[in-house]
Amino acid sequence: MIVVSNTSPLTNLAAIGQFDLLKRLYTSLHIAHGVWDELNASGQHWPGRNDVAAANWIERHRVENQALVTSLQRDLDRGEAESIAPALELGADVILMDEREGRHAAQQMGLRVIGVVGILLDAKAQQFIDSLHPLLHPFELRLGGVRSFLPATPVIYLHVAPTAGLLAARRTLLEALGQDKHHRFVPHLTLAMRLGRDETQSLLARLQETEWHTGRWSLPIDHLWLVQRGPADPAWRYIHRLDLTPSSHR
Repeated sequence: MIVVSNTSPLTNLAAIGQFDLLKRLYTSLHIAHGVWDELNASGQHWPGRNDVAAANWIERHRVENQALVTSLQRDLDRGEAESIAPALELGADVILMDEREGRHAAQQMGLRVIGVVGILLDAKAQQFIDSLHPLLHPFELRLGGVRSFLPATPVIYLHVAPTAGLLAARRTLLEALGQDKHHRFVPHLTLAMRLGRDETQSLLARLQETEWHTGRWSLPIDHLWLVQRGPADPAWRYIHRLDLTPSSHR
């Protein structure tokens, strides 16, 4: 089986101490040089960097089809674009990716996509882990990259990566509270709204030339707030604080 991975599955699994699942499930793995560069972004060693460096079962590739990468980077970051290109070049059976835009682009090109949650479910099915419950605990919020909801809505936001911890917390809340009526999950931190479309486009272009776009940040999350806002409410109301209990399995 030929499996190509983007950056996020590597960092997410390393962050929760489950990096070895990749070898146990797939035996070998392929990554692009762009993914390796993201693991070393801003001079830091992001989770998964040392695991990849030490893994003789992970092969790095220089992408041949740079024209495709350039085209994909109109909507995707470098790691996502450089992961899709070698997946096509190698005839990959699976590409590992969590980001919504990247997953959609990969699927449009006929690739089978699996995210971290899918990896964990496969690992549970093969009894490599006993339960997903120990993983539903404190997690890191990973932010970086300025995007917008244009043309639908003039909102500019800071992208929040759909990490395993974030997705697991969402799934747990949905199971307890009911399904999301919007049927779309775009984790983000709003930077600007209620601007005209021209103002939004101008501000977006300026922000994408700053560290707001190129930087990457991690924030530890040890509790969540449930909030609610009705049609007549002037602001969000805090309903309940949910403390996340550290797991002894981590």
